[in-house]
Amino acid sequence: MTTNTSPIPSGHLALGVDVGGTKAKYVLIDVANCQVRLQKAIPTFCAMPLDDWPSYIQTDDSLQDVGPIAIAIAASHVAGGVQKTSKFPKLEGQAVSDIEAQLTKVLSRPVRIIHDGTAGHLAALHEDPIRPSSSAFLAFGTSIGLSLCLNGGFITLPYNCWVSHTQIAPTFAFDERTCELCNQRGCARSVYKHYIASKDAAGLAQTMAQLTINLLNTVPLDCVYLGGGVLASYQLYQQVVQRVKPCVLLDANCTLRPVPKEEIAGAYGAALFAAGY
Repeated sequence: MTTNTSPIPSGHLALGVDVGGTKAKYVLIDVANCQVRLQKAIPTFCAMPLDDWPSYIQTDDSLQDVGPIAIAIAASHVAGGVQKTSKFPKLEGQAVSDIEAQLTKVLSRPVRIIHDGTAGHLAALHEDPIRPSSSAFLAFGTSIGLSLCLNGGFITLPYNCWVSHTQIAPTFAFDERTCELCNQRGCARSVYKHYIASKDAAGLAQTMAQLTINLLNTVPLDCVYLGGGVLASYQLYQQVVQRVKPCVLLDANCTLRPVPKEEIAGAYGAALFAAGY
């Protein structure tokens, strides 16, 4: 969908690409005012080799005048390397700097990699008129993403400090499942995956609420943004807020906020990152 078709000189546009498990979403913004010039989605290319990525990024003539590019991926980076991930099997173990350098060379413009949780968080902060100094973004998609910004700085940056998929175990003592990643019984991820598979909306709402409660009762935050495709598809935002209210000392109505531009938050945040915001 094109929102503004007036011409802009080459290099005055920034592109954000959010490569998810099912779709790759694109947002093109004006670097000067962050106005969305174009947004679209195509089937994901997350499992493709890196050599094939440029052909998916340059999908039509509307991208010819793009300057910087940022790509949001749902994979953690530690010490500069992409960790084991089922979504991006061809990127596993590659240094983020090498990925950026290869794409920059082929596409002949600056390319940066950002975690999708951080990208969504950037979008939320940019659209929030209050701009809280300490906040978190919990993304409830096919898995659980976490981004933290404390005293104005993202602690997920640089790439050796990612905490976006930290396991925050809820207090489900009845659960006997063991997570294959952290080896905890009843960790947030394993419980969450179970409720997604069983399409249990009440269980998902309780898991999301417990994660949010644990976060608010552990980390000093001004607000927590809640987003992600599963939260949106089940329309669970208000249910989560109501479950959180009795269990935190803060006013949940003020502390919890939905992510603006939910459909394009990851790609929009990546575009902001590319533009240097």
